[in-house]
Amino acid sequence: MANLFPEIPDLFWGLFRSKNRPIYIEALLQINEEYQYSNYFLSREICIQTLSDHFAKEKITLEQDETEDDFDLLEPLSTRILNWLLRTGWLRKVDDYDTMGVNIVIPDYAAVFVDAFA
Repeated sequence: MANLFPEIPDLFWGLFRSKNRPIYIEALLQINEEYQYSNYFLSREICIQTLSDHFAKEKITLEQDETEDDFDLLEPLSTRILNWLLRTGWLRKVDDYDTMGVNIVIPDYAAVFVDAFA
């Protein structure tokens, strides 16, 4: 794990200070489950749909995080969660030029923590 530290973005650790920590961890677990089911390949749309489906059953409110601005607050809940996880390095975007889409991956350093959360 120590050799992964240089790769980890500084904002990554913000999850542990966030008031929304339980929601973000739950979101990561849902994305990870879908990620493994889909053979480690998820489009941005599938991530948003997975989070929408999961959180539709629950009545949750997300508090504004330190990395969010007022425009972030206008986004739907699932998009807001995904954007925060991407911005902080828990997830990574990979452009797929063949399909002109965006895929979401869980970096190795984040996967270690997600496995521990599970």
